[in-house]
Amino acid sequence: MGSDTGVQTTGGGVGAAHTATMSSSWLGAVVCLWTILVLAADLKVSVQHQIHWFVSAAAVTLVAPSLLRVTLPAFGPGFLPAWLFTLAIVLSSAGSSNPLYGLAQAAKLAIILVVALKFFVTHSPYAHSAFRGFVYSAWLNIALLLPGVLGLAALSQEMSAGRWGTVLSYTGSLWRVGVLSVWWSAYLVLAWEKPLRHLLMLAASLALMYFDGSRTGAVLLFLVVAPFLVVVRVVEAGRSLRSRLATVGVVLAVAVTLIAGWNWAKSQPIDPEASGASARVSQLAVSLESQGAVGLALADPIRAQMLQTGLAAVHDASLVGPGIQATQVETGVGLMPVHMTYLQLLGDLGWLGLLAYLSLVLAWLPWLPRAWANIRRLSSAAERALYYNAIFLLFFFLFAGLLHPLASRAMPRPRLSVVITTHDRAALVGRAIQSALSQDWPGLEVIVVDDGSRDATPELVREAYPQVRYLRQATSQGPGPARNCGIRAATHEWVLILDDDDTLLPQALAHIASAIEGFPAAREYPVLQFARTNGIAPQEHLVARLHDYLSEALRGDFTPVIQARLFTQSGLAYPSLRVGAEDLLWWEVAERYGIPTWAMHVAHVGTDAPLRLTSLEHQLASAPEYARLQEVTLQRFGELLAVRYPDLYVKKRLGAAAYWLLAGERGKARMHLRQTLHGRHILYSLALWGLSVAPRTLTRTAFSAYRSSLAT
Repeated sequence: MGSDTGVQTTGGGVGAAHTATMSSSWLGAVVCLWTILVLAADLKVSVQHQIHWFVSAAAVTLVAPSLLRVTLPAFGPGFLPAWLFTLAIVLSSAGSSNPLYGLAQAAKLAIILVVALKFFVTHSPYAHSAFRGFVYSAWLNIALLLPGVLGLAALSQEMSAGRWGTVLSYTGSLWRVGVLSVWWSAYLVLAWEKPLRHLLMLAASLALMYFDGSRTGAVLLFLVVAPFLVVVRVVEAGRSLRSRLATVGVVLAVAVTLIAGWNWAKSQPIDPEASGASARVSQLAVSLESQGAVGLALADPIRAQMLQTGLAAVHDASLVGPGIQATQVETGVGLMPVHMTYLQLLGDLGWLGLLAYLSLVLAWLPWLPRAWANIRRLSSAAERALYYNAIFLLFFFLFAGLLHPLASRAMPRPRLSVVITTHDRAALVGRAIQSALSQDWPGLEVIVVDDGSRDATPELVREAYPQVRYLRQATSQGPGPARNCGIRAATHEWVLILDDDDTLLPQALAHIASAIEGFPAAREYPVLQFARTNGIAPQEHLVARLHDYLSEALRGDFTPVIQARLFTQSGLAYPSLRVGAEDLLWWEVAERYGIPTWAMHVAHVGTDAPLRLTSLEHQLASAPEYARLQEVTLQRFGELLAVRYPDLYVKKRLGAAAYWLLAGERGKARMHLRQTLHGRHILYSLALWGLSVAPRTLTRTAFSAYRSSLAT
């Protein structure tokens, strides 16, 4: 769409004289391929975070011989908003904490908004080549998506519950690929232009938007896509009887779909953990129905918090802002940019940036009437569809800015190692290994550390799982040293510790990675943890402190994910105690750093573990180790427990006494009992005093009953 005629058709207009000297097929192929690769938003995660710079540099290099033979238009007033927007980024970056990042973004936008825009306006056939890249991107992503959804091939995966991504475009990017071709294909279906082919394209575009699970995409699909289609059909209704009937059908279908869909959404039960598009829209509908405008905040408290932060930026904004991504919100799951382009720009780039951007996205409106008239005069439905679709996309992203940030800086996907420690558990360790290997996480490293097993574990792991790194300790040193060995051996940043009788749940690593990505401060902590199936946390996400452990706000089992380098640099390690060592470690980490904790379940606890660990046979055999655990805990935290948690302090003393009695160390038991002759546990203390002078067989007989009463 040009600033002089409103529309430039293929091969005509200002660019015709220039394009005659260019190798059209070569340039068209390069532009199309460049478009596909640039739209593959998450190549920057799965391949290399600067991949789009490399792709663009390669494209410019390939077309340079042709470009050198043409003359691009000189600077004109139509490009003033683009230059002002670039200038606003440069000025705001000067005072930011990361000026080089801001300057890089300014350079990228200058290339897109000035050089590329001039090229496409001047040489419109290559804008058509870029649009073919839109269509091919949709087909390529649907070809990757469906095998994953159907379980046929790991070309796509469920990144979070109900939200899918492919190897090219993850959740949040997939719907944007679909929207590029959804209106175009719908228009051509109604125009009866190769209807079967474009119906398949429409289905593919809608599938990409649906499986992305974006609530924004779903809402805008009905509020922008459908109304714009109706407007165009109404304007064109005079073309033929079939066209008029199709228009009436479209209007009725859109109205019925909106009414029925909204009523259906309001009738759905609220599921706080739901993340698919339909489920999230349902929550919004129910909240609005029951709470009115307040329901917006109830349906999405994080966005409500973002809106408050963005509105505060209006009051504090200056002419030049503090820099890109300065306006962020602590959401409880980490810092996130304000999800509204216009408030985000005001907070980041100041009034200069916002006004320049508004000029940029609205500057085309004065030419719309003339362009619309020129489009209507085109006889080919295929040509009209291209230009209508261009106008639709301008409107769509104008409205999308109300619900999404302009951009958020990408971080590489976390690289994960899974360390499984085992000792004489050949019957179970294979199940744990298989649960890790079935995650199908890119670059996943699985390490099995054998703590001196004497059964068939070595043969099983080496023969059945050759892709696993197998490390063996000559003698059994306990789970703590084995886990430390695995952490040292891991080559990735994040190390998940998995017990040999536990199993990872499906998509566990994807959920863990999403949690890390959504919590920018994650790399400031040496340990993160995620609930197992018996784990209970007071919130969906919190940074657990020592008090949360001592007050038993956290209960059950949690799977640790360790940032290996920070963990070792901080002098942390699993204690060498054979029982309960991890509990002591987590208390220390929680006291020094805090432990980011998520309540979502990522691992299934082995059903035999509680019975095995609390059985009389195990307790008798491990009594000295349990007694030493209590004593080490009291040495490290005894003073704090005695002052702030006296009840827990007495329980630790009683536990040490009971285990020493089981081990036959009556003198050590009485030493602890002297500290417990007060408070509400005095009856337990007196009972243990009695057992300390009774025959040892009586101590063992009474032990099971004692543990049960102590637990309650």
